[in-house]
Amino acid sequence: MEEILARNMYKDIKNMNREQMKSFLKRIYEDGYKKALEDHPASSSETDLEKLKNEISAISGIGEKRLEAIMEVIKRNV
Repeated sequence: MEEILARNMYKDIKNMNREQMKSFLKRIYEDGYKKALEDHPASSSETDLEKLKNEISAISGIGEKRLEAIMEVIKRNV
């Protein structure tokens, strides 16, 4: 099992004041954010609405009016 928090880091954290803890947590957040961007680049998160509309319309029971209602909800939330 990978050690997430080494003993010496735990001791350092216990001795931090408010500003040091704030800086430490900000650095951890930024590192995680950068890692997430590397693992999931922004270009792959772009939604192709036309492709999505075509796939939804292929579902049995989805008519034109229902499809338009679904697409409006998706557009408001993308």
